[in-house]
Amino acid sequence: MDAKPTSDRTQSSIIDIKIDEASAQMRVGTAVALLISVAGNAVGSPGVIYAVEVEDDIYYQSVILYNGHDIGAFTPFEMEITFEVIGQTTLTYTFTTVAQLQADYAAGKLNDGLARQQP
Repeated sequence: MDAKPTSDRTQSSIIDIKIDEASAQMRVGTAVALLISVAGNAVGSPGVIYAVEVEDDIYYQSVILYNGHDIGAFTPFEMEITFEVIGQTTLTYTFTTVAQLQADYAAGKLNDGLARQQP
């Protein structure tokens, strides 16, 4: 006799729920480290999520590394395979433009998220 699932949840919905839970953990101020090399940045390079945006019901987390390299926005799946969560920082930041992000980085406004992560 074959066992039948007792729930109407599909595998897809279970995956969606796991991704949604991961998205909730990946908020502005979340400290991360690269699991793979990205754009010339070595495995283990630390960074911080500086923005979370939702477009078409998909969360995108934007990451800047300790060296000032803005490596872009990632979907929850991309975040899972690209980054390890290190923890939460006290960083609060409101992203406006890339130029402003770089100016804020140079002025040390992202130090709460990056200072303790330098390799």
